[in-house]
Amino acid sequence: MNLDIEDQDEIHDATEADIRAGLARLNSRGPRFAVLRIRPHYYIQTYAVDDGRLDVDYREGGPDRAYASPFPQSKDAVTDAFLSYLYDDNRWRTAFEWKRQPEEDQ
Repeated sequence: MNLDIEDQDEIHDATEADIRAGLARLNSRGPRFAVLRIRPHYYIQTYAVDDGRLDVDYREGGPDRAYASPFPQSKDAVTDAFLSYLYDDNRWRTAFEWKRQPEEDQ
């Protein structure tokens, strides 16, 4: 899996250490976002909000398969979700409430 942290080169074959270090750096002043990608349109991503928590969402294919947690989450909870995604153990799917997102305009 590839890890993309704002203002940093993409990390190919990301490790647990890469994810922990990358997410630990996120804050509202930057870097603000991180994406862990299996392949195009299959990813989990997060974005730092002003109170120190993180918005988190994922996509599995087409625009009709995009979901977001309706509430910001703690950095620890998002880190655990990213690691679960990395290890393909599916705990991330039940870690948060997920709401389907409206399809983006093409």
